[in-house]
Amino acid sequence: MGSGRAFRIMVDWERGEAPTSSTFTLEDARLIKELSPAVAHMAPVTSAPFTSIRPAQKTGKSFHCILVGTTPDIRHIRNLPLVEGRFFTEGDVQNRRRVVVLEKELAENLFPKGEALGKQVFVGDTPAVVIGIVEGQSGSLMTVERIAYAPITFVQDALQRRVIDALAGAAVDEPAVPQAIADSIKILEKRHPDPGVHYRGMSMKEMLSLIERSTSIMTLIIAAVAGIALVVGAWGL
Repeated sequence: MGSGRAFRIMVDWERGEAPTSSTFTLEDARLIKELSPAVAHMAPVTSAPFTSIRPAQKTGKSFHCILVGTTPDIRHIRNLPLVEGRFFTEGDVQNRRRVVVLEKELAENLFPKGEALGKQVFVGDTPAVVIGIVEGQSGSLMTVERIAYAPITFVQDALQRRVIDALAGAAVDEPAVPQAIADSIKILEKRHPDPGVHYRGMSMKEMLSLIERSTSIMTLIIAAVAGIALVVGAWGL
């Protein structure tokens, strides 16, 4: 999911808030990176879980993926090793090019013969060309879905959705993460002075801790259900 330098800026979901088309902009990410000495990389993120993706040929099998619309900085934020091809560029973003970068496992699922690079796929109903393959990291997200990365402008066009879900960032080093989060929030509050929006930041360590706590709770629930099933089964004997 990224290094210890990674962090995420979002709205305060604990207050029931959700991002709108004016909560984050592409310019926000650029300005935060430019104005904060603590921020090394910053990328807007729009995600679409359960997005259908399939090869262009009629015989190709369809799979579900998490479609991540973003910018080239995401590669440094999430530490995505390139296996083959290239990652998309700022030029691809600005020109709204229909290109995708696939996780290795997703590429192998779509093209079992190992010929994904340069092939056309349909992301939903929109055609795109595979330009790169990266090592997968979605296993750390506790999901069987693979990830496809694409220029955020292309994803906005394909989904007909202008909402940016959050900003993903990486500080210059791990000790600088709190300052990077504080600077990001300060800049956003100045650019978007909406009393109904409360920005919050979370480091990668905090996100992992949250996931671990959620996993522990689910384990306890499953154990309790299993215990009840054993008791009920015993009564039936």
